Amino acid sequence: MDENLNSVLDVEVNVSDKTGRSPFIYLENMGMEEEEGQKECSLPYFRKCIADNVISNIKFDVLKCVYKHAYLNKYILGRMLSEKYPESNLKDAISWLVKRGMLHRLKFVKDGYVSRYFYCVGEGVAKYMKGGTPRVADAVSAIYDLCRAQFAACAECYDGFVRADIHTEFMMVNAKNVRKQFDLGYHAVIKCGSGKRITLLAIAIRRSPGWQTELRNALYIAGAYASQNGRTFPVLICEDGSHMIEAAKVIRETASDLLGHRILFTDDHSTAEWNLNNALLIWDGNRKFESDEEDFATFSLENI
Repeated sequence: MDENLNSVLDVEVNVSDKTGRSPFIYLENMGMEEEEGQKECSLPYFRKCIADNVISNIKFDVLKCVYKHAYLNKYILGRMLSEKYPESNLKDAISWLVKRGMLHRLKFVKDGYVSRYFYCVGEGVAKYMKGGTPRVADAVSAIYDLCRAQFAACAECYDGFVRADIHTEFMMVNAKNVRKQFDLGYHAVIKCGSGKRITLLAIAIRRSPGWQTELRNALYIAGAYASQNGRTFPVLICEDGSHMIEAAKVIRETASDLLGHRILFTDDHSTAEWNLNNALLIWDGNRKFESDEEDFATFSLENI
């Protein structure tokens, strides 16, 4: 059994200290469970609550935010809504929604250990909402959603944040000359220090089976999108610093035609600091040290 498993799954803050590991790392055979005895909110009941004006603005905003991203924990949710509502009010709203089955509490489980709770909306709320990300049933997908959501919160609290969307639709012609529609996921438009606007295209990668192939495929599609949409930077959201080096080596060794692309890197520790200007590194694939390292440099949004 992994001796560090408890510190991985049971952290009091959103990300453990710099010597620890992210709560969003991939662990083999990790499961996901809902809290026992949880109520379920039906669609008629939710509609009645809306009609009776029982659900306040803060409660509805919590539901919309969670549904939009599929899964959120209280730290990411609090950051996303911090400019509108005090922390104590958010805590009360979450508790009220959980008691009525409008929010469901879930946890990651593995070998007897459990994670801190995170949330998804109840079935009735999901049916009522439109345009969000459908909840899924497996832990791996939830981990990807959570690390992307943390990046989204980091981007959207940046002073130069302009707009964002959880979907990036892109039509691409493949090698067989077949047109195919792709959804590249979350992107954010950021106004930099010079006044220029750039688009950050989030690509979450975990050390799940086959992640190297998924990384290459995602970057090829993102590169095609960037070539048609100027000032677009793919951002690889890695588990930690060593994972960034592993990902850079995968690109260098198996996708050399991507070496000239401008690719940004970050990890869960960095995005949890909620400072986008300090969270991004740019990788120069055309440079290589003699040692077994990769060349990362600070990517300052203020200086672009």
